[in-house]
Amino acid sequence: MKKETDILLDKISEVKDLMDEKCHDLFLNKEILAPVLKETIEEYEGLSLDEIIDLIDEASISKVEAVSDYPKTDDVRVTQIDTDLKSVSDKNVLFDVHFKAALPENKRTELNIQLFIDFEAQGSYSPGYPLIKRSIYYSARSLSRQLGELTKETNYGVLQKVYSIWVCYDSRIPKKFKNTVSRYKLTKEDFYGTVEEEITNYDLLEVVLIRLDTDADSSVEIFDYLKGVLTNNRDKIISRIGTPQENINKEVDTVQGIGDLIWDKAWNEAWGEAKVSERTNVISTMLKKGKTPEEISELFDYSMEEIRAVQEKMLVKN
Repeated sequence: MKKETDILLDKISEVKDLMDEKCHDLFLNKEILAPVLKETIEEYEGLSLDEIIDLIDEASISKVEAVSDYPKTDDVRVTQIDTDLKSVSDKNVLFDVHFKAALPENKRTELNIQLFIDFEAQGSYSPGYPLIKRSIYYSARSLSRQLGELTKETNYGVLQKVYSIWVCYDSRIPKKFKNTVSRYKLTKEDFYGTVEEEITNYDLLEVVLIRLDTDADSSVEIFDYLKGVLTNNRDKIISRIGTPQENINKEVDTVQGIGDLIWDKAWNEAWGEAKVSERTNVISTMLKKGKTPEEISELFDYSMEEIRAVQEKMLVKN
């Protein structure tokens, strides 16, 4: 039989996964996405949120819906994008949020008239490999899937620019990297001589990696806003996008309700009258999972003295 400690931790893990999923679902709304695009998409520099919202192809915003591969069409505003990319030999890629957005009028050319955007909310900054490599792979797959099946007649000239935007909210991000944003993109460098080349012919892939500090406030708009969304802070959301539509309000309430279930009910009710031995099990388990004594004290309302005592015993055993 599973120990009560393990049962609770499993329960918390399940509800936490659901909370993360609901947080991610908020980004299926173009009103929620617009402030992030304003701060990260170079082509949208100087545009208002309303202008950016108007450029997002709402019909193409998708998460797990299975639709056919990208059809050739002149309409860049109506086609839904499949988020599950498959090929015979490649590993499946499941995007968090994938959609199309038009370029502003003054930055359009005959061929490069839209952007393909992959948005990822990532809870693990160090999943066992460099996260940037995964993000580049995702953007490359988003680029290649625009052509469908390759043939001798494939027209590479129709390729459109891809953005892969990653918001990493892992509390274990090294402190010196928290609240930083990095941009990775293709550029041209002439080794000998100078070659005139349209930038739209090679500026086809760009990755933006946002490393969010979820434990500290920031005066920088992008960090303050994203923390507000991921912690379900209605005031922070409203201050950036105005009063949300009713459907967004309901989603924020849903996420907030799940958060209450985790922090107010599951923790307090299950462990309010726990035995000392079980409290020790909880503390040692959370320490092994990387939680700091301060975080454990806040979550369980245990004294720092009790937590430090368990921590010292663990150090002696090791």
